[in-house]
Amino acid sequence: MRKLFFAFLMIGMTIVSCTTDPYGTPPEITDPTDENACADGVISFQHEILPLVTSSCAKSGCHDPIRHKEGLILNSYTGIMEIVRAGKSNKSKLFTSLSDFGEDLMPPPPDKLTSDQIDIIGRWIDQGAKETMCNTGCDPTSFTFEKAIFPLMKTYCIGCHNDNLASGDINLKDYAAIKDIVEKGRLLGTARHDTGFSPMPPGQKLSDCNITQIEKWINDGAKNN
Repeated sequence: MRKLFFAFLMIGMTIVSCTTDPYGTPPEITDPTDENACADGVISFQHEILPLVTSSCAKSGCHDPIRHKEGLILNSYTGIMEIVRAGKSNKSKLFTSLSDFGEDLMPPPPDKLTSDQIDIIGRWIDQGAKETMCNTGCDPTSFTFEKAIFPLMKTYCIGCHNDNLASGDINLKDYAAIKDIVEKGRLLGTARHDTGFSPMPPGQKLSDCNITQIEKWINDGAKNN
């Protein structure tokens, strides 16, 4: 009986060690309203940097808690700062790896970040790489695909759902692919973390305002506008 107890204890410890993120759970995304708005030019780590790096770099098989390639787990401020030199983007591995065009390029082709995404990470580092939690602002009455929906997908989702890594057999690389998921009834429930859906993005539920934008866009016909 004693041996059986210790066997169960060891199993429990193993499960905890496999599922616990050594850097903690990323903060939940607060609603980006005008309250606690970012000062002009200030980049929000919570709303702009963390979700982008998590989606593009901390995805399954890369710098996530399970695989942690090169000993890096990039789903939290603590983990990201392992490869950042505050105030010096050109000396920060995070920025130089994203900007590299050689073998060190991350994420590897064809998932390279856009120049705008790389630029915002560089500017955040040069601003001091602070764990800024200010809000970027969100207008629930703005829900066009070009100005609201696709930017959300690029920041929070496409890093894991693209031609190269279609996690869960879901590809969100462009309008046609996203519209297909909408027609299958999977996008909104996933974003809201509804029961029966895989909650996405994992560890960071979208703000109420962002979810409202997605819902309004879908109810308006999910147009390519």
